[in-house]
Amino acid sequence: MFAFFARGLVWLDKRDYDHAVSDFDAAIRLDSDYTAAFTNRGLAFERKGEPQRARKDFEAALALPEKYRDGRWAHDTARERLAGLPPAASSSATAASDSKSDPHSSEPPRTPQRTTIERGPRIALLIANRDYPDADPPLTQPEKDARSLAEELKHMGFETEVAQNLPKLGLQRAIESFNKKIKPGAIALLYFSGYGIQTNHQTYLLPTDARIWNEADIRRDGTSLETVLQEMNGHGAAVKLAIIDASRRNPYERRFRAAAAGLAPVTVAKDSLIIYSGGLGQTSNDTAGEQRIFMSELLKELRSPGISADEIFSRTRIGVSRATDAEQVPWVASSLIDSFYFVPLGPSTAVRREGR
Repeated sequence: MFAFFARGLVWLDKRDYDHAVSDFDAAIRLDSDYTAAFTNRGLAFERKGEPQRARKDFEAALALPEKYRDGRWAHDTARERLAGLPPAASSSATAASDSKSDPHSSEPPRTPQRTTIERGPRIALLIANRDYPDADPPLTQPEKDARSLAEELKHMGFETEVAQNLPKLGLQRAIESFNKKIKPGAIALLYFSGYGIQTNHQTYLLPTDARIWNEADIRRDGTSLETVLQEMNGHGAAVKLAIIDASRRNPYERRFRAAAAGLAPVTVAKDSLIIYSGGLGQTSNDTAGEQRIFMSELLKELRSPGISADEIFSRTRIGVSRATDAEQVPWVASSLIDSFYFVPLGPSTAVRREGR
């Protein structure tokens, strides 16, 4: 059973979805309660363009107990992907689908259209905070990861600014300058790597000069992520993207909490897409090396042409989860209505230019 499942994951990574489905089928036949097999088969169906079959598998996974070590991941992923699927097919839609495969039907088959929204300029602010006086030694990864991401984004047409080791005033000014560049219809991306902390169910990004001894200090010194996203929306950004690599164990919480609380969920405005490097309430330590696993997986997925931003973040989530044996499972939240592509497939991609 586990051998079939493992091979199915390999096929899924190679985007050979038919073979992946076949191996997940075999795993499910051997254990009909294998939650992760249903979720991964659902992912294969979704990527094949069969959303209703994917829906059935995600619903089946949620109806099962969290079996085996990856059971929680299976439930979280199934719930997340269900939220992004189109509504269940109505009887008329089902009939149309049936006529598509019926050689005697007089109704011509319908080809689904996937639309790319091409809007205004692409701008990005990348903040890398590594030198916190209360943290010894300094963080090793933020600057490296920010530089790597900046290079990729430049190739994708983003006007990119990288800011490092920002104190409170510097962080505020960088965000204000970023907001001034946002024009109606823009694609706006915020990346933050450093320490983050939550209070009152909100996530705060910490400047390098933060002095935190209790929860009130978080609101005084930190910058509310939710407020930043609201400001991006208020300046007219058509797509709001946030990549937050701040789910680290920090030196502050132990001063007033028995355990680290990680980051909190964000109220997502329309046409927003957010990814945390770790799950809600989850923290991890920096590791030695050129890049954190999170950034390595994200860059790998960003380089795939013709893959929607939603799918890229979802694949990053799955890749990090597998690479860490589910010890680190990024959190993704989306309210994108139309597909946005970091790298469109090419001239064959349908493009709708708004306001032109």
